[in-house]
Amino acid sequence: MDSLEGHGRRFAELGASASDDGHVRATVVFLGDSNVGFALTAVAFALTQSDPAYVIVDVARAGTGIRSHGAFWKVRLRDVLARVKRDGFVVNLGINDTEAAGTAATRGYADYAAKIDWLMGLFPPHMPVWWTNLPCSIEPEDRSIGCRAVNDALAAAPERWPDLTVLDFATASLGRHEYLLAHIGGVHLAGPGARAWAHLVGEALNAHFPA
Repeated sequence: MDSLEGHGRRFAELGASASDDGHVRATVVFLGDSNVGFALTAVAFALTQSDPAYVIVDVARAGTGIRSHGAFWKVRLRDVLARVKRDGFVVNLGINDTEAAGTAATRGYADYAAKIDWLMGLFPPHMPVWWTNLPCSIEPEDRSIGCRAVNDALAAAPERWPDLTVLDFATASLGRHEYLLAHIGGVHLAGPGARAWAHLVGEALNAHFPA
């Protein structure tokens, strides 16, 4: 189903089965790295073709961690918040911070709890945030220390941030090596991984925003 022909058939099926009521359930901002880009088609199938549908706003930037571009996310979120009426945020960040420890103000997994707190502090209060953890079991071995550090910090973060829900993509991807593209670094979502990620996110959003 990754071919253009397959996507076309899927769109036709959705068009034939949709009730076409036109209602919008929620507007959700997707913030993250290149894996948001790899997942956008799957996200569109999962979220924009339902009734009522979601509006998705992609503000991701390839190559980013939380602080890898200094104040990048502070500037981008400030501008997004000024322009977009939103109901929640989905975050897919972390893999670009797993290569080395770095420092609290640069790319890396050092002081990751503080980095999470810095980013969470940029979101409006009482706004739901869903953050997917990393599929460490299928990530490259040389990222394992950083991957565990990121996931451990994410697991502890909801105690400090009650509006944050960590979605367990790590468990959903156990042993599923086909979820990542081995030929471009081994950290990017392949078609099956993108669909699994979009399904996980979609289930969480649907639970929070019932039709």
